[in-house]
Amino acid sequence: MFLNTYITHIPILDVKSRELPPVIEPLTFEEQVRIANIIKSNLYERPLECLLTSLCFYHGLTSSSIREIRLTDLSLERKTIYFSERPPVYLSEDEMIMVSEYAKQRISIRNVENKTYLIVSSHLSEIYRDRPVNIHFIARKVKEIAGFTPKALRITCFNTIASHFGPQLLVEGFGLSLTQSSRYGKLEDYLIEEQIQSEREYLNKQIKKGGFE
Repeated sequence: MFLNTYITHIPILDVKSRELPPVIEPLTFEEQVRIANIIKSNLYERPLECLLTSLCFYHGLTSSSIREIRLTDLSLERKTIYFSERPPVYLSEDEMIMVSEYAKQRISIRNVENKTYLIVSSHLSEIYRDRPVNIHFIARKVKEIAGFTPKALRITCFNTIASHFGPQLLVEGFGLSLTQSSRYGKLEDYLIEEQIQSEREYLNKQIKKGGFE
């Protein structure tokens, strides 16, 4: 008895995946200004939507990370939200206003005293369950006020940071891996430029000290 054997080949281009551009393009400067103004002008009227948008836009948080924030992760005294998988988020004065105003709305939700998560739903089916909201809840709230998805805002955040300060900051300040940070800038080029600059500074110091003839 003979069995038919098939050998297949899946061609893969010899290109590093990290060099591929993000699927979603970052927002233009004008769009970023509009988002910032929307957040600034709706602090009191729509604090939840503004807070969710700000966490994506300014801090690059994913919907999954936001939904898992518990009340114990938030320190009002230090104006900080702590995470297990990435560095803390330090809240601005406007973001503290959002948190304060949202707390006033949150307290009116039935059975909220038994909720351990920061972001909660007022839907009847969720009143007596202590579980995080789903990512669609966050995406809907963000898009309602900003007109963009959390992913688009997050990519814009990382792209802006990398273009101004280099992708290394995404690793140290935002918890991205080297592969992830390289998608928003040439990490190798950045490190080379940093090394060259360091060598130039050292050379200039030696010349001033008279260390070279």
